[in-house]
Amino acid sequence: MGIFPCLYASLLLLISVQSAIAEEVSAPSRWIGRVAEDRREFGWPGSGLEMVFRGTSLKLRLEDSGNNSAMLDVDGRVSRLDLAKGSKLYVVADGLPNGQHSVRLTRRTEGLFGNTRFLSAETDGSFLQSRPSPRRLLVVGDSISAGYGVEAKTKGCKPDANAETENQYLTYEAITGRTLGADVTTLAKSGIGVSRANDDGEVMAGLIDRLTPTDKNGSPPSGDPDYQAIIVNLGTNDFGSGLRPPTFVKDYAALLSKLRTEHPDALIYAALGPMLSDPDFAAGEAAVKAVVDSRIAAGDTHLHYLRLRVAVGSYGCNWHPSPPTHAAMAQILTDRLRKDLNWSAAP
Repeated sequence: MGIFPCLYASLLLLISVQSAIAEEVSAPSRWIGRVAEDRREFGWPGSGLEMVFRGTSLKLRLEDSGNNSAMLDVDGRVSRLDLAKGSKLYVVADGLPNGQHSVRLTRRTEGLFGNTRFLSAETDGSFLQSRPSPRRLLVVGDSISAGYGVEAKTKGCKPDANAETENQYLTYEAITGRTLGADVTTLAKSGIGVSRANDDGEVMAGLIDRLTPTDKNGSPPSGDPDYQAIIVNLGTNDFGSGLRPPTFVKDYAALLSKLRTEHPDALIYAALGPMLSDPDFAAGEAAVKAVVDSRIAAGDTHLHYLRLRVAVGSYGCNWHPSPPTHAAMAQILTDRLRKDLNWSAAP
């Protein structure tokens, strides 16, 4: 007589486990930004994934160095998720009304803190496909576009990159993307420039094709989307502290030529700002404008200079843009895209 209750209890336990994990997948509903899809790894700031599901809960299993953090957007409710070292299962949504939900997880931090790997996702319901936005932006930049130090309370913080205060979600390009309903791919690294860099000497030309920043090499990704607009915000590390790289004009022209070849229909903005002091900014702006004017004269009419130098009322880490500064830059970029691409409200 005692066997049957045990069998019944085991059956109930099995049913309970099966209902708790109605579906498990090893690929997201959609990748965000540039990722190494074959390895399911993402390392660029702002890169990540989206899961769309019908149910009440979602768990993500991720593998990380333990130095990264992410922004978690659950049906528009945003929070921070600090990632642990190694493989861990994170309960990112629970107790939701039974129905369709969207969860986006994107890196706050940049590539030097190591890649994040997506292993699997579980829901008590079923997974759905996610559709990308018809609006797509590519941003090529340095620490400004990576969101370095944006959450710092004082400008006098450590000289090295600080994962605690870095947040790509608060950058000008991320704000513009959310305002206009555009998908944003950010290829940015602190300290990098066009002709020189502040740390390992690696310039953007050697980094721009990589699937993740830590890859040793790369070639133009075959899966890169057709971007309607590309924003190149480089030059701060080239011209800061009185530096004047003699090859900047040649190197910058080569970078724009490469982007034009790979994205023939995109509107390209050669941007600069807002960190350089007056003489350094004047020198950098003159160099960038010289390249832009030369290419326009040669027939590249889908190219513009974009001045992102705004009045700074507060600073992040090491004199970097604060949230209000990024918001002011975002307004300039948003207004320009609305005008040039006829982008009004989010689609």
